[in-house]
Amino acid sequence: MAFREIAATEIREVLRAWQAGAGLRRLAAQAGWTVRTPRRYLAAAVEAGLTGDGGVAQLASIIHAATGPVHHLDTTLMPTKPHEPVSALYP
Repeated sequence: MAFREIAATEIREVLRAWQAGAGLRRLAAQAGWTVRTPRRYLAAAVEAGLTGDGGVAQLASIIHAATGPVHHLDTTLMPTKPHEPVSALYP
């Protein structure tokens, strides 16, 4: 079986659906996963403090705590002119 990278947005949607009352089989079917995959993410989220009735604010705070602060794009090494090649930045 091939490994498929799962986007954070997919995980967030599965956790939101779980909070709304969806079961493991429904979560797996909607996401296109096996039942084991949402079970693992739910176990980690519950261990981090997520509850079924916690709401979106609780989910957001747990995701923020797990992923850390959002880093913005560092534009200091970006070309100053659109036509300037990136290789010009590294002599």
